[in-house]
Amino acid sequence: AGLAVFIVAGPVLRLYRLASAAAARRDMSLPQAALNIVRRDRGYWGGMLSHVGVAIIAVGIAASSGLSVTTVDLSIDKDETVLFNSYELTYVSGFTASNPQRDETGANVLVERNGRIIGTYQPQINAYPTIAIPTPAVVEGFSRDLYLSLKNIDGDHILLDVHVFPLQWMVWLGGFVIAAGGLYSAKGRRVRDSEEALERTSR
Repeated sequence: AGLAVFIVAGPVLRLYRLASAAAARRDMSLPQAALNIVRRDRGYWGGMLSHVGVAIIAVGIAASSGLSVTTVDLSIDKDETVLFNSYELTYVSGFTASNPQRDETGANVLVERNGRIIGTYQPQINAYPTIAIPTPAVVEGFSRDLYLSLKNIDGDHILLDVHVFPLQWMVWLGGFVIAAGGLYSAKGRRVRDSEEALERTSR
């Protein structure tokens, strides 16, 4: 996390210093000066934005792995409610479905938190001709994601692996920031190439 802060702080402080100097020289506002600087060198600042995205992803991965909470073989009987890490999990019913590719066996699990109903989720096991693959149900939240993975279902009884991963949204955000930086940098190169081509044509 400290390294990520250092990576983010570097370009931010550089932009602040450059914008402050430009604003003083040209009698303009600090945001306008910063915008002018970023527009003049899209390649550099697009690259810096991508570095910020990498830092965000690093923090997200560190938080998800270092602060995760996991329990395996969580047993729940039908209509029973089990408390896990502030979540209340109730096994409501099971279900089966068949299609040409696979057979599906799953459970309807009611998820509540702090007395508030979040929804009913359906972890399931997909049985193919040669292998059975669990498909977890994901309860998404801003601060954490809850994963419910069905291990076994036997009538009025299910067995779950349950995981809580905090701040996973930061991984997605970091990816978008990297993409945005790359697009901004590429746009700067296209503008520069167009200007150079125009200059060659006018000679």
